[in-house]
Amino acid sequence: MVIMEIQKKIISLEDEQREIQRRTAIEHLDILRNKTINFTFITKIRVGVQEGDFTLRDIGTTEEELEQFWVNGCKISARECLNILRQGTEYYDINLRYLRSDVEDGKFSLGDIETTEEELEELRIRCARSLAHRYLELLRLEIPEPEFYFKFLNLGVENGDFTLGDIGTTEEELEELRHISECV
Repeated sequence: MVIMEIQKKIISLEDEQREIQRRTAIEHLDILRNKTINFTFITKIRVGVQEGDFTLRDIGTTEEELEQFWVNGCKISARECLNILRQGTEYYDINLRYLRSDVEDGKFSLGDIETTEEELEELRIRCARSLAHRYLELLRLEIPEPEFYFKFLNLGVENGDFTLGDIGTTEEELEELRHISECV
């Protein structure tokens, strides 16, 4: 008799836990429907379905709707990265990687976020050039420990497909700046 009561309580607790997870999933779904994209909510809903806590039908949605939330979230994220790149950033490589990952994960094209491979390449070069120029300006100020700036200036030139002349310097000036920094 006692064992049966314990089993009933366990089943009751499991049912209560499933109901809490179902209600939480419905709340997450409402948030998603109100245009707030949250990848964690989409994932939690899918995990709840996989674990058998509820079905998509139980919470009033479909796999198609969840997939559309995912795609929309990827597009929003990709557009944010694109805007950052268009404004100019020293973190251009990371933003390009995130943008490309969002496009791939969302299974949409660059045209869907109103850009092209050509624009992304132009933005990459422009950001790299801007970063290299910023490091050059810092080196000209004779800052302490300039090795970091020399390294990233050269990296920017290598990755940016432009020359030292494009950022207003020469190899001779860089050698002179290296010499000055060694004396400081």
